[in-house]
Amino acid sequence: MRLTEWMSDLATTPERSDDAVSNDIRLLGRLLGDAIRRTEGDATFDLVERVRQLAVDGRRTATSSVPAIREALAERPLADQLLVLRALDWLSLLATTAEDVHVERRSRRDRAARTPPRPGSLAASLERLRALGVDDDELVAVAGSIEVSPVITAHPTEVRRKTILQVLDEVGDLLVRRSELTSDDRDLVDEELATAVLLLWQTALLRLSKLRVRDEINEALRYYESSIFDTVPTLQRDLATLAAEQLGHQLDNAAPVRMGSWIGGDRDGNPFVTAPVSYTHL
Repeated sequence: MRLTEWMSDLATTPERSDDAVSNDIRLLGRLLGDAIRRTEGDATFDLVERVRQLAVDGRRTATSSVPAIREALAERPLADQLLVLRALDWLSLLATTAEDVHVERRSRRDRAARTPPRPGSLAASLERLRALGVDDDELVAVAGSIEVSPVITAHPTEVRRKTILQVLDEVGDLLVRRSELTSDDRDLVDEELATAVLLLWQTALLRLSKLRVRDEINEALRYYESSIFDTVPTLQRDLATLAAEQLGHQLDNAAPVRMGSWIGGDRDGNPFVTAPVSYTHL
C-alpha cells in the first residue's frame, strides 16, 4: 500500500464517500508521493510509507501504533523524522482541500438538481422547526432579529504561512477546473497540480522569524477575501429568500451575521501585544 492507498483510506470515511472526492484525494496522494520520491529519494519515501502503514494499522485495529512508530524512527536522524512529519501534515492538508472543493461541488450539483435541502442548511432547519410546530410569526421574528457573531482569533503558533495558503488555494482551483473537463483533457491540469504539490512539499512548514501582531491581522484579513466576503452575503440572501418564499415576509435590514475579532486582545497569549501595538495596528 502506497501514499495513494492511504489517501484512499482517508477518502472512505462517511463524509468523503463520494467517488469524485475519493478520486481527487487519491490523485493528490499519488502526486505527493511522486514529489517526495523525486526530491528526497526512495529511502525517505519508504520511511514515510512504513510510518503511514503503522498508523493505518493502528487505526484499523483500534490499537495504539505509537510504540511501533517510535521504534521505526528511533535510529533515524532528526532530519528524516521531520520529513515524515511534513509528509503526514501535507497528506492531511491536501485531503482537507479536496474535501472543501467537493463540498462546494456538491452544493452546486444539489442546487442544479433541486434536491431536498441537506441537514444543517437553513432550508432544512426551517422545515424542521415548522414540523415541530413553531409558529410562522415566531420564525419571522427570530429571522429578523437573530445575530450570530463568528469571532476570528489568532495566535503566533497558529498562523499558517501565506505561501502555503496560496498553494492550497491553487490546488483547490485546479481541482475545480479538472472536474469540469473530460478525462482526455485533464493532462495539462494534472501537470499543474503536480507542480503545485511539489512546490507545497518544498515549502517550509514554519516561519524562521517571529510573528508580529501585524502578521496575525493580515492573516485574518486574508480569510475575508478568500471566503467571508462570499459566504456571509450568500447566507444573508438565502435567509431573506426563505423568509419571503416560505414565511411570506420581507426582511428589512436584517444582519444575521456580524463578524468579530479577538486579534490583539489575547495579551496572555502573545507577549508582543502591548498597548502601543494595539493602538497603532487595531
